[in-house]
Amino acid sequence: MQKAACVLALACLISSDGRSAGKPVPLALEETTTLQVGELALLQVPSDRRYLHSPPRGAWRDVLALVRDSRRAVTFRAVRAGLGVILLAPIVARWRYGDVAPRTGEGRMIAITLRRTAIITVALTVGCGGNPLNIENCKDQYGRGATAPNNVKVTCEPTGGPEVWCRATADNSADLYVYCPLSFDVTNQTQWILSDPSLGVFDPSHPGHLRAVGSGMVTVTANYIPAGYVYPVPSFQHPAFLMNGDAPAERAIDFSIIVFGPSTSPPKPILSGVQITLEPERGPVQSCITTSNGCFKLLVVPGRVTITATKDGYQPLMKDVQVPGTNTSFSTQLDMAPL
Repeated sequence: MQKAACVLALACLISSDGRSAGKPVPLALEETTTLQVGELALLQVPSDRRYLHSPPRGAWRDVLALVRDSRRAVTFRAVRAGLGVILLAPIVARWRYGDVAPRTGEGRMIAITLRRTAIITVALTVGCGGNPLNIENCKDQYGRGATAPNNVKVTCEPTGGPEVWCRATADNSADLYVYCPLSFDVTNQTQWILSDPSLGVFDPSHPGHLRAVGSGMVTVTANYIPAGYVYPVPSFQHPAFLMNGDAPAERAIDFSIIVFGPSTSPPKPILSGVQITLEPERGPVQSCITTSNGCFKLLVVPGRVTITATKDGYQPLMKDVQVPGTNTSFSTQLDMAPL
């Protein structure tokens, strides 16, 4: 299906011009626009009413942030170096598969535009307190700029059976100064570790493939050590699952509890030293003793969970909560009354 399209190629290039950071830079059709990080950019939507309800599409979110969209004008802010293309495609409901674009100048321009859409490589100059940063080889003049992986993102998905597939992606997003973002798959180079090897095993012939051999709660850790590194690249995601033998594995949710005591005026005091017991519908019984931050890092699967709380000098408390499966974490609070 053919559709008219307006394509904007965006490139943040090293520039010494004196544009004001507060005045938006106009984005021109089929031209490379020079931007600096922090600058505003203005896209004037074509006057043709077919573009009125067409949102800006394309791969621009890595370099631009949407500030305002008033249909006729869209304002962006340049936020980082990267690759960017904005695509505006008009809504032409009457066109069907096999139809040909109108034989007009616009129609001919459309065909050329769609064929020559390209992403432009980005470099930049960052304005900072009136002293521009000079970026060369992904670093500024102060030596700042991450050029190697410093974070590993881990995602794991149950297969609907007693297996889980995990994937690891390394990037450099953990640094404050990232002029050249990088991201690549390291699943095959990662050492996959299970908190309890008696409940599951990773298949060495299929990296990231976890198979249940028992029943219980497990946590997945990904160790990726690039060449020349002594320690693994840090990973802040540790997916957890309830392994059920031959039954389907279930994703676990981080569960946290805060217990409050009585108070005649807000805020209520947080109680420490409360003995908490969690009894889920499925999965192991868990317990903890609250601190000033409550109890956290408990793991449950979605469903009903019965919470029991006891503390000397307070009335015992029991509460049922329903844990949804839509989030990766869930928190609840209890209010305990003195004896």
